[in-house]
Amino acid sequence: MIDKQPQHDLEAEESVLGALLIDSDKYFSISFLQPRDFFREKNSWIYQACIELINNGVDCDQLTVAHKLSLNEKLGAIGGASYLSHLISQVATTVHILHYAEIVKRCSQYRELGQLAVKIEDIAFKGGLNFDESFSDVLHSVVSLNKQNRNKLRDGLNRSERAEDIYQGYFEGSIERTFFGIPSLDKLGGMANGEIVVLCGETKMGKSTIAKQIADYVARLGSVLYFTGEMTVDQWNQRDIAKSLKVPMRKLADMDFVREHFDEIMKAKEAIKNSNISIVCDSVAPEEIYGYAVNLPDLRLIVVDYLQLIRGVTADYKSTSLASSEIARTAKEMEIPILVLSQLARDNAKKPEDKKPWTQRLKDSGNIENDCDWALNISRNQNAKLGTKESREAVLNIGYHRQGGERLNIPLLYSYDEQIYDEVSPEALPEYKWYNYD
Repeated sequence: MIDKQPQHDLEAEESVLGALLIDSDKYFSISFLQPRDFFREKNSWIYQACIELINNGVDCDQLTVAHKLSLNEKLGAIGGASYLSHLISQVATTVHILHYAEIVKRCSQYRELGQLAVKIEDIAFKGGLNFDESFSDVLHSVVSLNKQNRNKLRDGLNRSERAEDIYQGYFEGSIERTFFGIPSLDKLGGMANGEIVVLCGETKMGKSTIAKQIADYVARLGSVLYFTGEMTVDQWNQRDIAKSLKVPMRKLADMDFVREHFDEIMKAKEAIKNSNISIVCDSVAPEEIYGYAVNLPDLRLIVVDYLQLIRGVTADYKSTSLASSEIARTAKEMEIPILVLSQLARDNAKKPEDKKPWTQRLKDSGNIENDCDWALNISRNQNAKLGTKESREAVLNIGYHRQGGERLNIPLLYSYDEQIYDEVSPEALPEYKWYNYD
């Protein structure tokens, strides 16, 4: 039986330390290396001593490192000052320190991968009642391993290079922001990767309608993952077919209409086959969202419709906050924007003078506002007579925008044939009291 040894390279470790003892300034080219990356424990202690000295403005030569280790009662454990002399004698030149540091880092990453494999094996053998939760835990661990092995320190040079890469990508079109398809929102830059957009409103205001409209728009360029706890797959298909035929959805519940337009319906359903939107029509736990998302290629947007239907979320502040934080974590780790629908807190005063602005009622729904980068609210006149122009009018409010601070009211007009809200000029929509929350 072959005895498997964890990945390591002691010569590379010693070459890194020897080069540092000769030239402390070389540390700044290998600062991505951490003490835990060294396989041999005494090498890890020496590197830690070097970091502490350099951070205090002291060169880490043989004498200072020996003194530091002595203060930490570890000089004898490494083999005394003679081991430091040995490290220096092994290095002919400090030029190749970056190459050796990369070897040490790569070996460390493989060791961590092996530890993760053991963790996954433990999860598999332990089992449990919730496979999705266990699988999500594994996925988070894999991505976390990749993330934590990136150098998180960003100095001025690094940030400058990052800015150049991002804006060069925007200029060339190799990096794209995700747009809403609503002109006033898109003029503000659309959604950046990793951003959370919260769309809230009272019940029956059309949150799902506008969310689906945004999803349809984004799906022209890539994949969209849509979680809905309100609609069944048949209801979703009904919306798509009605939109394609440009008829009200209720027509597809009329059997006479279906028989008369059966061939047209069959042609319309072909559009569904080529759709870039994948849907999950069920209540899901926050960690399951991550599990579904990692399996979709070219993912451009995740929609959660809506937060209060997430499994495990109850009426209390804590459960909503935990779900919101988990969704924000998914957005950041996957670098994908997420549109989250949310109801407003219902405990609002009846007297007009005592009513809370909608942004404050959003705060009552958990930690949502702290997690999000955009807070939007859609409102319309619930008392308007169905079929009238007034019943088709709505306003989309920007209550919070982290990167711009804009607070805008965007007038919209719903089209039954297209199943979308078209943005209209402010003059086209009278200032109804029903949307003037602030």
